[in-house]
Parts: sequence; structure tokens; C-alpha cells
Amino acid sequence: MADSAPADSGLFASLRGLAGTFWAIVQNRVELFALEARTERTRLATILIGSVILLMTAFVCMLIIPALFLAAFWEERVWVLLAFSILYLAIMVVAALIIRRRTQEPIFGETITQLKKDQQWLMRRK
Repeated sequence: MADSAPADSGLFASLRGLAGTFWAIVQNRVELFALEARTERTRLATILIGSVILLMTAFVCMLIIPALFLAAFWEERVWVLLAFSILYLAIMVVAALIIRRRTQEPIFGETITQLKKDQQWLMRRK
């Protein structure tokens, strides 16, 4: 009977150690997720503020600059309008490419990577 008590305490100590390790892993992943959530929130706010400023200034420029050129070169108004149309089209394409590249970045990439590593580690342990 005296031998069963140390074996139980060894088993319980191992289970407590395993539970502690599991809890540390979970806590680490939650902290990583929280950090990435703050980073993503900041990134989103920056994108939104920048987009609003960009749209406001672009709208003003799209009205004022062609009007100035039209006033200065009234006889060549068709060519001036064509040149500005081509310019605006080029700017639109570049902006679309930038937005497309920026939105293809995965959200919470590090968290997903760490969870996949954990899953692979657990699969190897079986």
C-alpha cells in the first residue's frame, strides 16, 4: 500500500506538468492572437484614414487641375481632356494594383503559422 502513493503522486505530477505545459501553449497563442489583432486594427485604421484623405485630395485635384489646363489651353481642349483622361486611367490602374497587393496579405498570419506548427507537432507525437 505504501508503494501506490508515490506512484500516484508521480502520475499526478506528470499530469499537472502536462496540463501546465498545455496551458502555457494556449496562453502563448492567445497572446500572439491579441498582438496580431492590435496590429491588424492599427493597419486597418491607417488604410481607412489614408483612403479618405486620398479620395478627398484626388477629387479636388481632378476638378481643379484640368480646369486650369482647359483655361490655359482652350483651343486644344480636346487634347487636354484626352491627356487627363489617360492620366486618370493610369492612376486608377496603379491604385488598383496597390490595393490588390495589400489586401492579399493574410490576416493573423503568424497565429495561423504557429497553430499549424502545433498541429504538425501533435500529429508526430501520435
